[in-house]
Amino acid sequence: MSAKKIFYFALLALAPYLGIAAMYFLSEQKILLLVLIALIEGLTFTLTLICVYKSQKNRWDAHALAKAVMIVKLIHIPAYVMNFVFACLCLMMLFTFPGALIYFITDCIALMMSGLVVTSAMLRAMSENPRICGKYLWIIPLQFVFCADVFATVFLYKKLKEEKENKILNP
Repeated sequence: MSAKKIFYFALLALAPYLGIAAMYFLSEQKILLLVLIALIEGLTFTLTLICVYKSQKNRWDAHALAKAVMIVKLIHIPAYVMNFVFACLCLMMLFTFPGALIYFITDCIALMMSGLVVTSAMLRAMSENPRICGKYLWIIPLQFVFCADVFATVFLYKKLKEEKENKILNP
């Protein structure tokens, strides 16, 4: 995988953790760092759209793309758990509802970005092997549902790995 792709996936892996950092900087009244986090989120979102476009245009390998985004989604799990716990704590306190909203929005943005990349991997897989189309199409809507996205991504990766091995063994 090229350095550009690694940079992109590293930024994507950090996306849900930025919500935690944002809340910390907000509580410390460090507005400049909060703006920096918002810019990094915007950059990551822009790079997601570029990645989806380039993966379709340049015909990236669906298996490699699914593997990379599966690793990213597995890295996201601790951040989602922390954001959920912190959001629940914010909801229990009287005046911290906006904090819970920030955690939720950050998680939704990260879920959407990683879901778009998995959708791109699925589209690439369908163009590489058209008979996959009907079998695994249900994976795409699950990419935008918390928890289900991780299971669907791991399932997709395993199926694409099997397809690739079968293609190598039975050309």
